[in-house]
Amino acid sequence: MSEKEFLGGFNTLAIYFDFCADNPERLKANASIYYECLKHLGADQWQMAVNAVLKERVYNSMPKIAELLNHIYGSPEERAVNAWTLVLEMMSRLGDYPSVKFSDDAIMHAIKALGGWVAVSTIDIASDSPMNTAKRKEFISAYLANRNKPFSEFYLRGRAEAQNGLGEFMSLAIISTEGKVKELRGREAKKLIESKKSPAQLAFNEMVRGVIDAKRIKAN
Repeated sequence: MSEKEFLGGFNTLAIYFDFCADNPERLKANASIYYECLKHLGADQWQMAVNAVLKERVYNSMPKIAELLNHIYGSPEERAVNAWTLVLEMMSRLGDYPSVKFSDDAIMHAIKALGGWVAVSTIDIASDSPMNTAKRKEFISAYLANRNKPFSEFYLRGRAEAQNGLGEFMSLAIISTEGKVKELRGREAKKLIESKKSPAQLAFNEMVRGVIDAKRIKAN
């Protein structure tokens, strides 16, 4: 959402709840904080949250950011369940071949807690299977424990990269909380990933690539 789209809703809330009416500088500073935390939303999602607050909120104070997000995504527990459903949907749709980056850092934490993206592919996605039930519980627990923590890695490796390293055979799927997927392949994916890595990580990648190439030569 653009800043202009955000300010339309924010100013409506500020007027309705008489927020910082006597302090324009503080209002401006708060608007910047709110926008930074909410700019990932679509304009329609933002308007939905604003309308819900205007219709349902019984308190006369400005709603906090977390409350606005709850109107869109639900409670933390509901978000965790929705996140698990999204992960299973993406695994069914994409498989474990591509490397992945979910826009929700809590999902990244939870997948890593389950062993990584390739490990998640071994889960029986039938909703009533014992494995699904156990892993679902583990995922939700990890999601809730990490929902406010940034994920230190840019992405999680898929099978193609694990077997062949960064190269023409790999792809990277960037997945939004709404389930929209942007898939980058080959050089485009490699360029983006390497732009996010430290020199030490790049050196390690070169070492791994050298080992993989050596194995190929030996095999031939």
